[in-house]
This record gives sequence, C-alpha cells and structure tokens, in this order.
Amino acid sequence: MNLFEKQIHDFTEYLKLRKQSLQTIEAYTYHVGIFCSWCIKKKIFDLREVTEEIVKEYQKSLYIKKYSLHTHHIKLKSVKRFFEFLESTQNLLYNPCERILFPALGKRLPENILTFREMEKLLNTPNTGTPLGIRDKTILELLYSTGIRRSECCNLTTHDVDFTGGYLRVNLGKGSKDRVLPVGKKACQYVKEYIMKVRPLYTKKNPDERTLFIAYCGTPLSSQSLMILVRKYGRYAKIKKPVTVHAIRRAFATHMLKNGAHPLYIQRLLGHEKSETIRKYIRVTAVDIKKTHKKTHPREKDRK
Repeated sequence: MNLFEKQIHDFTEYLKLRKQSLQTIEAYTYHVGIFCSWCIKKKIFDLREVTEEIVKEYQKSLYIKKYSLHTHHIKLKSVKRFFEFLESTQNLLYNPCERILFPALGKRLPENILTFREMEKLLNTPNTGTPLGIRDKTILELLYSTGIRRSECCNLTTHDVDFTGGYLRVNLGKGSKDRVLPVGKKACQYVKEYIMKVRPLYTKKNPDERTLFIAYCGTPLSSQSLMILVRKYGRYAKIKKPVTVHAIRRAFATHMLKNGAHPLYIQRLLGHEKSETIRKYIRVTAVDIKKTHKKTHPREKDRK
C-alpha cells in the first residue's frame, strides 16, 4: 500500500467513524482517488507538495472536461474534505483548498421523476408466481410505500417490521437517526407473505440470520445487489427514465405531495433534518399544478 492508498484508506475509515452514509463514503473515496491519480500523472507523489495553485489547475481540468456543475462541485468537495482530514490529523500544515471557490449550484429541480403509471408498471413487473418474484415485489412495494434509502432497506431486520400494525422501524438512518414509518396495506401483505413463505427457503443454511431481505445464496442482500435488482425491473418494465432506489424515493415524495400530504410530514418520512431538500419536490409539484391550471382553467382556455 503506497502513501496515497494509505491516506485514502484512513480517510474512508474516518468517514465511517463519523457515520456518513454509504453513498457519501463511496463518492468521496472515488473522487479523492481520481484526484490522487491526477497528482501522480503530474509527478506529485506526496500530498504535502500540493499547493493552492495545483488545486486550481485540477479545477481547471474539470472545466475542460465539461463536467456538470453538480459533478464539478462534488469532485472539489471530496478533495476539500480529504485535505481537511489530513490537516486535522497533522499530515499537512495547511489545507490548499481553503480558499478555493466552488461553482454555484443554484436550485436544481429533481429530474426524470417517475409518474404514478410508471410506478404501477414497475411494481407489477416481478413474477409473483416464483419465490424470487415475491421477494422482489415485496422490496419494490416497501420502497415505494415508505421512501426509505437503499442502505436503510438493506439494513432492515425481521424485528423492524410490524406488518400487523403497519409500521416499519428504520435503525441508524442518515445521520444515525432512528425513525418509525407507516407502511401501506399492500406492502404489508407482501412483507407478511415473504416472511412466512419465501424467506425460510433462503435461510435454511443460516436460520439465525435476522436480516429481512436475503439473497438467493442465503446471505443478506447487499446494497449493490439491490441497486442491480431495481435497475433490472426498470428495464423489464420498459421505463425510459433512470430507475433506481432513489428514483423510487423521489416518486414517493412527489406523489404524496401531489395528493395533498403536508411537506413537514414528507420531511419526517424521508428522514430529512432540513426543509431545503423537501422544497425541491414542492417546486416540482408547483410546476405541475401550473401546467394543469393553464390547461384546464376556463379563463386560460379562452384565447380571446
């Protein structure tokens, strides 16, 4: 393990101790690795040699490659957090990113939000005539019913689901926060059927396993496997938009807002501390309402 690899490894462990989400850890680690590879190409083998001018040169290279503002931002943010860590652990005397200006992101609206009909197509795609189809149908129904994150879904245990009362307990969600969520009737029915009829088929070799969703081989379903599973059914349903766990989460929030749910209620369900995130969905809903108003209001239809 060279010096760069060791420092990136230590940074990753630091993020884990800070209880950052799996997605954040993966993103930061990946983008820091890209930066270190860029440094090596520049014949920089010690991060103590990195100056503010070198970071600005790296930033210029990002502009040349025409990355989106959001990608540009996360790449620089990852490097800045990395140098902050190195400075705090006394591996560096100063942070060369300290005075680097980040590109302004502005207010991005969520894109490619799945419609209700697209969600229906997705939910109806698994073959519930097979055990694997029942498991996958249960996963999709639960994701859409609760809006939970990918890591939160993979960390669920059999003790976290109350399919009689219709509740789900999410342990150590983002920011290490626990929350209890309501689960719809359909999702509860499939969770019950899965636990009673399907899950025992996959836990024969390890009957003490408590993770809710089990892979065909008998081990807990991984975050990567869940991502592949959801994308697969998106293709099977012939949905042209990107279909991910987060896309289902966005659809959950947007559809509930359109049907009259209070934004603060959605904020609690999603597990957000700040209201800014939920405002994105409110802006999307407002745009849809404006389109509907223009299309259907008598005064709007009167061309004169």
